[in-house]
Amino acid sequence: MRRKIRRGGAAVALALVTAGCGGEVVGIGNSGNRFFGAGTFGEVGKLLAEHEGTPQVTDAVVQEIYRGILERARGGDPDAAMILLVLAEKQRGEE
Repeated sequence: MRRKIRRGGAAVALALVTAGCGGEVVGIGNSGNRFFGAGTFGEVGKLLAEHEGTPQVTDAVVQEIYRGILERARGGDPDAAMILLVLAEKQRGEE
């Protein structure tokens, strides 16, 4: 369960920090462009998890991130609301 929380916490953190990154272009000129899509969160999470300098995501950090997403959703942020709806679906699907 703890490993699951760590992985989920990283995904939630990335979703919160980079919400809205669906289609932005990063780079200079055509050769340096990188298109961000749904798989990007997994790629970044994997790279961070494999990097020895990345600190552990604690339960307290995950709870803090969750509270931030909840407040944004309550404030009308559709991306934050979607994160909570996906979370609710995942939680209910595991029961």
